[in-house]
Amino acid sequence: MKIGYFVESYKRGGVDTFIRNLLSQKRHNDIFYLIYNNDNPGIKYIKKNCKNIIYLKYSIFAWDQIFDKKINNYFLIILKIIYSLLFPITFIYQILKLLSFFKKYNFDKLMIINGGYPGGDICLAACIVWSQLNPEKKPWINFHNFALERYKIFLLNIYKNLIDRFIIKSAKGFVSVSKICSLSIRLRKNLKKAKVLTIYNGHFLKKNKNKFSYKKKFNLPTNSKILLMLAEYDLRKGHKYIIDVMEEINREDKNIFLFIFGHGDNYEINKLVQKSSSSNNIFLNKFNENNFELISSCDLLVIPSQKYESFGYTAIEAMSLKKPVISTNCGGLREVIEDNITGYLVDRNKPKLFAKKILNLLSNTKLKKKMGNKSFYRYKKHFTHTKMIKSYNNLIKYNRI
Repeated sequence: MKIGYFVESYKRGGVDTFIRNLLSQKRHNDIFYLIYNNDNPGIKYIKKNCKNIIYLKYSIFAWDQIFDKKINNYFLIILKIIYSLLFPITFIYQILKLLSFFKKYNFDKLMIINGGYPGGDICLAACIVWSQLNPEKKPWINFHNFALERYKIFLLNIYKNLIDRFIIKSAKGFVSVSKICSLSIRLRKNLKKAKVLTIYNGHFLKKNKNKFSYKKKFNLPTNSKILLMLAEYDLRKGHKYIIDVMEEINREDKNIFLFIFGHGDNYEINKLVQKSSSSNNIFLNKFNENNFELISSCDLLVIPSQKYESFGYTAIEAMSLKKPVISTNCGGLREVIEDNITGYLVDRNKPKLFAKKILNLLSNTKLKKKMGNKSFYRYKKHFTHTKMIKSYNNLIKYNRI
């Protein structure tokens, strides 16, 4: 069976990891095609890890190519107003380009992979075009972040709500990474009756003997404890919150250090760190591709997200390595972490309690080990890449999980 996966992406992120895990292993006699935009920054990473698939590149203008670049807020507002005025023209252009593209290929099945919803305009156009050309092969739309209920620009709401009317007729249904994220699609005016399913992300555990030596590299005391946060440099990920947590922790123990690794510009977050009484205990670092080395060498993984956390992939990475996770009770994280069993879930406005949970776990080796073992058991039961692949295979081929 020829199965096409259509993606539109302009920055590295969890979608790349998802595609890697989904397509890294060949299944039966299926032939996989990844259809990607020419300026997709994650494609090198995917190609490095997925050798047995066919890559098809498309080059179609999209406004997100501009929005995802570094531009000041004032200019961004002007651009979005222009976007709202020109949207019908660019969307028709995208449809015409995709008509030409899809006529060249005869896939048996197609899945649209979108970061959020509505997400990329080209993804929406691809769903509509493919369904018109192949009405008996309607695609599933896979999305990885909460659906947007409405736009701030009134004109965009009109256009996108109209497109939703076409999408609900064109797509077989929607599938996302957590129950709370899947159901968010029904917040949209014309998608209240949409068919929605949930398939949890699966982690591919690849053993690696290498470890990241925090203490040696940063010249820390041998009795130091290491907290790790893996997240892009975006304030919604909770950087301000975790800095407040560290201030509480370091009042009790000066030998606990926080390491943050992530994509993006950390300028604003660095200013917050420099003003903090814990500035000497917080280290900001660029993105490191090998999460295994980072997680296996830390004591605890912390996830202080404040909003829009649809799943929390780093949580299952840590669980696969028997590391307890302390997290805010934000979005899909409540479906991944079992509070007081595999880790702790703390309210987003209680940094003191978050700090208390960290100190409690670091001071209790027996409890930490017990939680780590239960984390691993939960990972094996719910979040392996094998389980995820099987579910998506059933969905794409048989329209069931």
